[in-house]
Amino acid sequence: MEKSTSCMVLTGKGRGAVAVVGVRGSKATHCISKCFKAASNVPFEVGQVRFGHWRSGEVSDFATESVVVTPIADHEYEIHCHGGSAAVSRILDDLQDLGAMIITSPSDYFGRPLLIEEATRVLTGCTTTNTAAIALSQMRGAMLDWASESINMCVSGEKSHQAIRSQAAKILESEPIGQAITYPFRVVLCGAPNVGKSSLLNSIVGYDRSITFDEAGTTRDVLHAETVIDGWPVKITDTAGIRDDAGTIEKAGIEKALTTIADAQMVIHVSDSLSDDHFLKEHSKLRERVLDGVTLKKLLNKSDQIRHDSTVELKEYDFVTSAIDGEGITDLMKGIVSPIASVMPKLGSPIPITERQVLLLQQIADSTTSSGISEGLKRLLNGERET
Repeated sequence: MEKSTSCMVLTGKGRGAVAVVGVRGSKATHCISKCFKAASNVPFEVGQVRFGHWRSGEVSDFATESVVVTPIADHEYEIHCHGGSAAVSRILDDLQDLGAMIITSPSDYFGRPLLIEEATRVLTGCTTTNTAAIALSQMRGAMLDWASESINMCVSGEKSHQAIRSQAAKILESEPIGQAITYPFRVVLCGAPNVGKSSLLNSIVGYDRSITFDEAGTTRDVLHAETVIDGWPVKITDTAGIRDDAGTIEKAGIEKALTTIADAQMVIHVSDSLSDDHFLKEHSKLRERVLDGVTLKKLLNKSDQIRHDSTVELKEYDFVTSAIDGEGITDLMKGIVSPIASVMPKLGSPIPITERQVLLLQQIADSTTSSGISEGLKRLLNGERET
């Protein structure tokens, strides 16, 4: 077989439940046909998932391995198999016996730099114009250009090394942007029962996703709604009202609420009255519960029902809203996406869009030696492909 056909393990090393082996090239289909016996005889189509068995050449059925094969494009396939090293090695050996070259560098396998390949994959999952524009700028080489130029700077001396570390730290500040491309920004509304959390959610998303009723304990589960605010995908969660005298079923909902809070990127604590001592105590408890880096905000709802002689007390809250007449909802929506929008660099700047990129940038920023910086940059450019 000609050398243009190659194969590579696309998943990271370890004992994962599933491993993925890629094979691509002019004779990739020939390799698959020799070793893979599908459960049905339906012709392959790109994007189709086919279950079957892998066997080595003419070996009888008792030696087969259960696998899933997916055609990615013309003459390109992914083989999903057991994650153990024995199963992976067997498939690679079989492909090599058929003439395919085993590749270890993603840039060699895909025929283009790893950072461009990652950006291309991320771009296909974008759901808004904002996120697509960011992924496209990375696909056009924003991160690749920085990493390539930085490697050249490594030969310039200690001053350049310090500059690279500083640049890596600066790029890491835009990590929330990269996360927002792949996953919606996670916002949780929490607070005592009947303070209007469900009405707020409905006002933000523009339709009745939550049930609203003037009785404590109406929301007994965790309700999610995904929307787009100023071009950013956002997932907003309406949680069960947290109170001490809840019944058995309601307590289960409260436990789910607390679990959801722990996974949030922004927590909005809702009250419906000024100078609420119970609210202030609960807010202190929330500060202990939320993780470092999570934004915690105070919101005063039902402003249409609250009389006040001074604006001093209102300054204690980040947002003041009325889900009934719409007061403050626009400011609330802008505030929800502010942690993303506030770190948005100029379009065309390098932005980390995968966990792999974030980890390596952190390694570069923390490195105290030139060799550590160089190694981090090399892995950023040519390291193992993230799946």
